[in-house]
Amino acid sequence: MNKTILPDNNLPAEFEPKITPLMSTRLGDINQRAEALAQVKQMHDDLVAAQAEIGQLKADLRREEDRCVMAVESRNKYRTDADLLRNQLMKICTTVANIGLLTEEAKAIVLTVDEHAAKEARNDDTA
Repeated sequence: MNKTILPDNNLPAEFEPKITPLMSTRLGDINQRAEALAQVKQMHDDLVAAQAEIGQLKADLRREEDRCVMAVESRNKYRTDADLLRNQLMKICTTVANIGLLTEEAKAIVLTVDEHAAKEARNDDTA
């Protein structure tokens, strides 16, 4: 009996596995399971990556929500300040308008006093 040694597995030729139809179906099942396992691992890796991205997006969203809250608070502060300034301006305008009305009344009184003084002066000159 001539024993030859195969270079790939260093086994004699008589120990080389013979593939029978039953074994080929088992190998096919093993290959299918290996492919399925590889697909499951790929889906798991994709899921982990997606969860990491979702976490990052949630953190970004929280940061942007905080920015919006700060912008709204700043807007409310400026709005409140603007309302206070508008109220003060209205008080000043009302005061200036009242001063204008009092000036017109004073002008009328001064004109009346001047007219009476002029009449008295003419009456004193004629007398």
